[in-house]
Amino acid sequence: APPLFVGPMLAYPLATANFGYSSNALQTPDGNQVSWIVTGALGAGLQGERRGHFYGLEYEGIFSGYSESSDDSFFNSRVSAYGGHAFNLRNNVDFGVEYLDWKDPRSQDDPTQNRRNTLFATEPDQWHSTRIGANYVYGAPDARGRLECAACQTWLRFDNNGQELRDRDVLDLGASLAARVSPKTDLLVGITYTDFDYINQDPRAVAEGLDISSIETRYYAGAEWDITPKTATSLQVGLLNKDFDDNSSRSDYSRPFWVLDLEWSPRGRTNLLGGYSRYLYESVAYYPELVKTSLDDYVEVESLHAAWDEQWSPRLFSNITGYVNDENYTPGNRSDDVYGVFGNVTYHVNRWLGVGVNAYYRQRDSSERVFDYEDKGVGLTLNLGGLLGWGAKAPPACNVRRLIPNVRIY
Repeated sequence: APPLFVGPMLAYPLATANFGYSSNALQTPDGNQVSWIVTGALGAGLQGERRGHFYGLEYEGIFSGYSESSDDSFFNSRVSAYGGHAFNLRNNVDFGVEYLDWKDPRSQDDPTQNRRNTLFATEPDQWHSTRIGANYVYGAPDARGRLECAACQTWLRFDNNGQELRDRDVLDLGASLAARVSPKTDLLVGITYTDFDYINQDPRAVAEGLDISSIETRYYAGAEWDITPKTATSLQVGLLNKDFDDNSSRSDYSRPFWVLDLEWSPRGRTNLLGGYSRYLYESVAYYPELVKTSLDDYVEVESLHAAWDEQWSPRLFSNITGYVNDENYTPGNRSDDVYGVFGNVTYHVNRWLGVGVNAYYRQRDSSERVFDYEDKGVGLTLNLGGLLGWGAKAPPACNVRRLIPNVRIY
């Protein structure tokens, strides 16, 4: 089928559907929340390029419905606009704007996804956010040196369940310098800065020295190199500092962090990935009584993950992904081991339709047993236009997060 153009811009649809079963959809400790879950995504995008300019607009609406609890069903929306300009071969600027109107599924807490424990809430947490980002790169793609600078502003607001105390403005700044020291090796140094400004804290909490606003700085060095023609790796190692306000009694943080990624492609249709990282995330647990404020100062997460992608034929693909997280809450002394595995097989019936089956297993073992859960499930996925290149194309609005890969700063 020929591509569809609207004026000078390429138009493309987004359409997927998943029909699944979960043995414990809400991740309760007793594991008795069996549910069938239907998820569908529908949207469209426009993308164009002209005389060094690159630009696009994309919308996606996502619906999730639960058979056993209609109150947990929700509809999420995402709107993204982005663009870029190459002034010349050495100077490039990209920008992005993203708006989310979102509901988090009711479940146990997950600091890596900024989700609190909502098992006792009557409805999912709803929030909206606006994010504006820009990225500047000096240096040609094959230059011996490249300078990258990025900035981003995020406004996050919660709309229900009394969660306005989690509202915050987040400013991200970052810069990195990469140098090619050999045809197969790049060295880099960088710094990122994040200002978490919680704008609706309980005044009594601030007066008692429990201000949760903070500033994080990360200083790092690293390398990217091709070990062999089929093996590539990257490593960032640095120091992460989290400083609370001078009037806050919360504990500052200063420890090393790292992000290690390894990719091995022993043959053209096989790709093996692995990674190991340690990073810091915002607390998502809050006191429910009287003085409302964060229960913990932060959550430190060490993560180990691996993936195997295989193309068995021109139309048959598979993926298996596994992970293990060690999550430690300070100063609450709570410690969680979270692990899981996900697998899927996709067959492209034709250029328009891909059909997939998937299965997963996940479990959390916590030092506080009320946070334990086990969940497993299966699903059937329909994807429209996979071989035509249809699907989400909008890049992340905040490129600061790309300077340190595979971690969620926000």
